[in-house]
Amino acid sequence: ASKKMETTRAMMDAAEQNMKSSKKELEGAETFLKEVEKRWEVIDVDSEDERPKIKRRKVTLPEEASARPSTKKGSVQVEGCGLPEANGTYEYEQSDEGSSHVYFKKGKWNGKEATFKIIQTVGMWLAWCMRVNVDDDIIILYRRKCEENEGNRQPPEDDWKVMQGSMPGGYKREGEYPAPKLTYLQD
Repeated sequence: ASKKMETTRAMMDAAEQNMKSSKKELEGAETFLKEVEKRWEVIDVDSEDERPKIKRRKVTLPEEASARPSTKKGSVQVEGCGLPEANGTYEYEQSDEGSSHVYFKKGKWNGKEATFKIIQTVGMWLAWCMRVNVDDDIIILYRRKCEENEGNRQPPEDDWKVMQGSMPGGYKREGEYPAPKLTYLQD
C-alpha cells in the first residue's frame, strides 16, 4: 500500500508539474498573440455593418515623411499579377479611423463575392499589403515593406513580394507569381 501511495504521489506531482508547464506555455502563447495583434491589423466585423472596421496601432512618422505632400488619391491600376482576379482598377478610400490609406475593388474569389484591398499596415514596420476579404477570411496576396520615409502616403509601384504559406493569427497567404505592378491613374 505504501508503494502505491508513493506512486500515486509521484503521478500527482508529475501532473501538477505538467499543469504548471502548460500554464506557462499558455501565457507565452497569449503574449505572442498580443505581439502579433500589435504588428498586424485586427479586423472586427460588426454583423449590422458589412464593412470591416479596422483597428490600428498609432505610429509617429518621421517629420520629413509626414511633411511630404498627400497621396495622389484616386485610382491605382494593378497589372501583371499572377492572380488575374487581383488585376484591375482599385479606388481610393479613407479608412474609418482616418490613419490609413486603402484602395479597393470588388470582385470574385473562388466564385464568391470578395473585396480586394491594397492597404497600408503599421506596426513594427511600415508596409503595404494587397489582400482579399471573402466571407470571414482575410487572404494576404502580396506585400511591400517600406523604408520610414517611403510609401507612407501611397502604395509603391513595384518591388512587391509574393506571400505564400500560413502565418500567425490565422491569416492565409495565397499570392501567386509574378508580383503585381501598380500605376497611378489621373483623375
